[in-house]
Amino acid sequence: MNTDTSDRRRSDRLLMTIPLRVEWLDAEGHAVEQAARAISLNRYGARIRMPKALDCGQAVRLMSPIGHFRADFKVVDHISPAEGEDHEYGVECLNDNENFWAIEFPDSNRVDAEDAHVLLECRMCHSIALLPLTLTEVATLRSMGLVARPCQTCLKDTPWRYAAVRVPPNRMEDGKSIERGSNWLTANMEFIERGHQRVLMQLPLGVRDWQGGVDVTRTENTSESGFCFTSEKRYLPGEIVSVLFPFDAATQSPEIPARIVREEVIEGSNRRIFGATFEDHTPSYPVTAGSELSSALAHR
Repeated sequence: MNTDTSDRRRSDRLLMTIPLRVEWLDAEGHAVEQAARAISLNRYGARIRMPKALDCGQAVRLMSPIGHFRADFKVVDHISPAEGEDHEYGVECLNDNENFWAIEFPDSNRVDAEDAHVLLECRMCHSIALLPLTLTEVATLRSMGLVARPCQTCLKDTPWRYAAVRVPPNRMEDGKSIERGSNWLTANMEFIERGHQRVLMQLPLGVRDWQGGVDVTRTENTSESGFCFTSEKRYLPGEIVSVLFPFDAATQSPEIPARIVREEVIEGSNRRIFGATFEDHTPSYPVTAGSELSSALAHR
């Protein structure tokens, strides 16, 4: 499974680190269990990282860290076989109807005008979903902390808030009981105080580098001080870029200076992950103004 190509067309992908346990049978038929972590996931599979070597085509069982939730997967790609380091594998769920992650993903076959995807939690039933939002709805969410959207579980419009969470290992391994059928991510997640949270928000992003080159991509997550994005272009740590955040071809918005602070190679892909911080630390929701970058990107 290439998490950036064919599988991404079946389902949107989330760059999200989640501790797991992996179980499989060795050559003698003995059960082996290993701590691992998912570093990106979608509705049907994931990219996982672990120290032990597996074979392509091998059946494995992924389990929540305390073992109450499990599903059968198949290894479909050995992404980084670097000797002496953790291995990365693409795994695909053997049952398309299984929702191991307990996250609702949008229908990949839909045709709509939504400009963004945000990981949200229903305040009524605590379901977690990657919901498509218009930029107007994103603005409402950012200003009020809530947005009204249909809930598949509640069967009505409900208020949704950011699912801005981290999953601390000490809480995942404390052996506490989680009822089968509950959301195992929700049961173990720890909310970050508003104003300092990092949220899984995929927004269209325009970037201009110091040489004037322009790029249209998307954020993977955002916070009040910065954001993370992926790109096939190369940006150097320390480089100052100009960004349109979010990029909207129909609106001219002010450019915001940002500094590239982190670069990470995505093994098996021609894209890289970049972390950036806003230079003026301004919560970044542009209103209206003229912009050379906006014009350049709109006419690409």
